[in-house]
Amino acid sequence: MILSVTSLKLKNPLYFFIVPYFSFISIIQLRTKSKCVKYKTFGMGLTSYTMTLWQNENDMIEYYRQGAHAEAMKKATKFTKELRFLRLDRNDLIQLSEAKELLKSAKVITPN
Repeated sequence: MILSVTSLKLKNPLYFFIVPYFSFISIIQLRTKSKCVKYKTFGMGLTSYTMTLWQNENDMIEYYRQGAHAEAMKKATKFTKELRFLRLDRNDLIQLSEAKELLKSAKVITPN
């Protein structure tokens, strides 16, 4: 199985109210139109975290490249300072503390 862990850091505290909308529409897609096994989201100040568990990479790619999630990611570049992500071979979600530690060395995307 594949565990995807992401963090999104906002450029400005004023954008804090935008994230829940994009999270909401992405979670609806995740629940109703994806093959996600499990998921968990966390929000802490200017940083939001997401963990999703997938049977395989194709299921994960199918989710993030289309629908509400793809739209949200296109718009995220306007209010995101930094995006980090990693993929792990795991059979379950991990603790947030472990996710945060692993994300420190994860691939970083800095939108323009």
